[in-house]
Order: sequence, then C-alpha cells, then structure tokens
Amino acid sequence: MKVQELQKDTCFMEEIRKMLKEFKAEFKEEIAEIKTEIRTEMKGMLKDVKELKLEVRQVNEEIKNIKEEITNTREKWEKENEILNKKIKNSEERLEKMNRRQIRNKLVITGLKNDKTNKTILKEDVENLIDTHLGIKVKIKNVYKIGENRCVAEMEDWDEKCRVLKEKNKLKGKNVYIDSDLTPEERRIQKRIR
Repeated sequence: MKVQELQKDTCFMEEIRKMLKEFKAEFKEEIAEIKTEIRTEMKGMLKDVKELKLEVRQVNEEIKNIKEEITNTREKWEKENEILNKKIKNSEERLEKMNRRQIRNKLVITGLKNDKTNKTILKEDVENLIDTHLGIKVKIKNVYKIGENRCVAEMEDWDEKCRVLKEKNKLKGKNVYIDSDLTPEERRIQKRIR
C-alpha cells in the first residue's frame, strides 16, 4: 500500500508539475502579450509626445513671430506718430505765423461808441478818433465790429500802426483804449495771465 500511495502521490505530483508548466506557459504568454501591448502603447505615447513637442515648438515660433510683428508695428506706429506730431507742430507754427501776419497791421479799439453797423461810418469814426485825439492822419484799410463797443481796425501799413500805439497814451481818461490785435494763441495766454 505504501508503494501504491507513493505512486499516487507521484502521479499527483506529476499532474501538478504538468499544470504548473501549463500555467507557467500561459502566464509567460500573457506577460508577453501585456509587454507587447505596453510597448505598443509606449510607442504611441512617445509618438504623441514627439508630435506635442513639435506643436509646442511651432506655437512658440508663431508666438515669437507675432511678438516681432507687434514690436515692428509698434515701432512703425511710434515713428509715424512722431512724424505726425512734427507735422502738426509745423502746421500750428505756420498757422500762428499766418495769424500774426494777418493781424500785423490791426488794432483793437475798445470803448468807441458806435451803434452803426455801416462799415464806412465806423471807418470814419475810427479815423476821426485817431486824428482828433492822437493828432495822426491815418488811412484805415478795413474795420469791423467785434462787440458792442469794440472794433478791429486794419491800418494801411505797420508804420501807421506803430505811430498810433506810440501816441495811445493821449487817450488816458477818455475810456477809449487802443491795443495791438492778438492771435488766438496770444489771447489764450493773456486770458491765463489775467
């Protein structure tokens, strides 16, 4: 009986060995399949990572190009803005010079009582005022009202204007004032000073 039991045990052991061999073979197969799947997935992931790196490089290159474009555009705008500012300044200076030329021979007379809108009568009144009170015979080129008791008189030339301005102190106490006409910019400055 012991021999028989030993044989049974040996058979049983053989079966277990056989089963273990089969299990080991199946296990090796499954591990090989899993390794293959993992390798395939790793290759796919590596490919995806490479593609992502390439995309990131491309995006970074695009960002760099856009930044350069923005910098170039800003520099261009700054240059254009500088040119425009210079042109505006030149235009303002030319306008100021034109305004000065236009008013070069003009006087502003304040306090002259004249309700007439007729330029001829106003012109005669201004010429009479200058002749009577300042003792200067002048020829007025043009005259126009700029307020109730104010008018602008354009003299024939600069010398006549200067003579009138030199003698205007003779009008003290008469409530009539004669001054040089001012450009709009000079008026703004005068207004700020007062």
